[in-house]
Amino acid sequence: AATHFTGSTDSALYAFEFNCDMFGICGFERTGFGDAGGVIESYAATLAELSSLPSMRRRLEGRVRSEEEAGEKEDIGVWGRIEGAFASFEPGVSATNSEYEIQDTRIRFGADYPLEDIGLTLGGNLWFGLSNTDISTGGGKIETTGYAAAISAAFERNDFYADGQFQFALFSSDLSASGFPASGSDATAFSVSGEAGYSFPLSGFNVIPQAQVIWVSADFDDINIGGGQTASLGDGAALTGRVGVFADKEFKGSEGEYGDAGKGNVYAGLNLLVPLDGETAARVGAETLTSELEAVAGELNVGGSYAWGEKRGVFGEAAVSLGSEVTEYRANVGLRFGF
Repeated sequence: AATHFTGSTDSALYAFEFNCDMFGICGFERTGFGDAGGVIESYAATLAELSSLPSMRRRLEGRVRSEEEAGEKEDIGVWGRIEGAFASFEPGVSATNSEYEIQDTRIRFGADYPLEDIGLTLGGNLWFGLSNTDISTGGGKIETTGYAAAISAAFERNDFYADGQFQFALFSSDLSASGFPASGSDATAFSVSGEAGYSFPLSGFNVIPQAQVIWVSADFDDINIGGGQTASLGDGAALTGRVGVFADKEFKGSEGEYGDAGKGNVYAGLNLLVPLDGETAARVGAETLTSELEAVAGELNVGGSYAWGEKRGVFGEAAVSLGSEVTEYRANVGLRFGF
């Protein structure tokens, strides 16, 4: 009579079954990836997501100027804000069939220096953030601390604007999974963004069609995953496009304590987020673990700002992105001071 036996074992990267066929020939057969596979694959994708850049409106949203002030000298602005985000990803391509969720909180401080004569605003900002990534396979988890410095330049002339940003980020992460002990990893990321738009009045609103391209390149140190195996970066670059339209409305408030009426604006925006190159990958020996976002997502933004007196203001924004591969919620609130 034929006998059949099935057992199982896990390596850090691969999962195997031990099978004996009807002739009594036994051996191990690879059935998929082990506990470390999902967390290693998702690591590069997590770094790319954490390194993305905001739109010009999100970066400068606390700057409130009424139409009659457009020709006046603008103050140097110093601002700070708290940001929070939760995102769930179901990649269209995943070597390990892994999905992942990222919770991110960060504090950001910045300053903007206007050069009114040439329509240019130079800026810089620093941020510190903590994030947790949960991976659906192997009980994977990534805990990340991040630091970044960014510079920006925005040009505005005759209702047209163009904006550029550059950011350098440092990350320190702890990676773990059910069958693989915690391992530390340091990483760096460069990010570049270009954006352009045009504003025109429509029924009492300012309507601003705009487009942005964001390129991120992340790199991480080799990771020892046990069993003599080492994971390294395969592809840490990602390219995302954003096209959309915003509409904002200015308003005047009541007299402030210094005798000046407060002023502010509210806005809403609709965007399409297009993964022009959504593939990231890690390598273990000759194996490449690829994760790729392929589908377009829609994004809704609502926010506003209010300034009172001469030098103080508050601002905030909430946003949701929905698609077949991505669900993301974001919010921020901050203060701005002029000098």
